[in-house]
Formats: sequence, structure tokens, C-alpha cells
Amino acid sequence: MAKTVNNLGWSILMVACWATMGCRRGIVEVPVSVLEVPVSGPVDALPSGQVIDGRFVDNSHQFSVAMLPGWFSAPMRDDVPIRFSAIHDATESRFEVWFFGERLSKPAPRSDCDWEFADHGDYRSVPITDLYLVATCTPHQSHRPRVFAGLVEGVGGTWQLELHIPVRELAEGLTQGRNLLETVRF
Repeated sequence: MAKTVNNLGWSILMVACWATMGCRRGIVEVPVSVLEVPVSGPVDALPSGQVIDGRFVDNSHQFSVAMLPGWFSAPMRDDVPIRFSAIHDATESRFEVWFFGERLSKPAPRSDCDWEFADHGDYRSVPITDLYLVATCTPHQSHRPRVFAGLVEGVGGTWQLELHIPVRELAEGLTQGRNLLETVRF
């Protein structure tokens, strides 16, 4: 049965607003390597998925997302944790989907930012049954995008969904990201 993340975008928007108001919380270490998008690899590596009827469908896991106008995706390799990446042309926002074969208690570390906010809170105003953590990663360099993430438990592991939004496009980037997030299915 397919799960939906219909309200993940609203939760990320709420966390974005709350986290940018100065709220900070401590973070514990996550037992996975620092997230880096692989730039090269074996020539014979299979793609992580394919587009079928206007949706990217993962070849190894139960995940799909609609290919909305204005978003352009790059094929990922099937042998790495990043399963899907897309860039919104007008806002230069990026959406990344990672899968880890274990349940994470915190977001996987990134080398370009620090997870300064993470919350397991019960967002009653935004009911999300699949989402168990939301987080915001503040970039080390102020001109770099802010990263908003949500963790969702999947079969055999954890999905980490990330929106990378340039500060100058925060409002529109979050709107476009929410539109894409609403099409995610597990």
C-alpha cells in the first residue's frame, strides 16, 4: 500500500519559519557517513530509477515522485544512498531523496551545513503519520542554501527528504518544494 507525504511540505515550512527565528537544539551523532552527492562512479552502475507515466519510480525501493513542470532531475546511481535529485529552474532550489538501510534517530551529517534544529515533535496542526523527524541545516557559508529535511521510516530503513532552498528564494522555493513533496509516494 502506498504511503503519501501530503503534508511534509507544510511541516518543513513550519520548521523553516520556527528555526529561522533563532530556536536551536542539540544534535546527537548519526551512525552514517557524511552526505555527499557522488559525482562519478562505475561506468556500468545502473540508474536508481526511471520515469514512467510522468513519475520517477525507484528501481530498488518503493518510492516515486511526480516530474512537475519547472523541475529537472539528474539520474542517480543505484549503488549509492541518494536515490533522486531534482532542481527547480526558477528558484534554483534542489530536492534530494536519500535512503539509508537503518532507522536514523537524527538526520545524516552533511559537510556543508550543521543540523542546528531537529524535532521529533507531534505537529498536531499538520498531521503527518509517516514523518517522524523534521530538521533544518544551517549552511557554513551564508550564500549557500538552507537545507530543510524530513525523515520517514521505510521498509528496511529511513528516507531522508531534503529541500535545499537559496535564502533569496526562501518563500517561493518552499512553495515549489511543497508542491513536489506532495507528490511523493512510498
